[in-house]
Amino acid sequence: MYKGLVIARKPTQHNDEIVLTFKDSQGETIEIKQTITDVMGETVRIRIEAPKDVMILRGELVGFEH
Repeated sequence: MYKGLVIARKPTQHNDEIVLTFKDSQGETIEIKQTITDVMGETVRIRIEAPKDVMILRGELVGFEH
């Protein structure tokens, strides 16, 4: 079972960043920053920044199923 978080924001200039901080299995703190870079109609572009040793993949690339 996965833990999850759903965040809803009203579109403004000042709340386009979300910083997620958590600890890995060794107790090291990892910080991942998500930034909404653009909203066009029903499409949202998001930039994800993480440390170099953290792999970021879309769900369909790792066999994720809803």
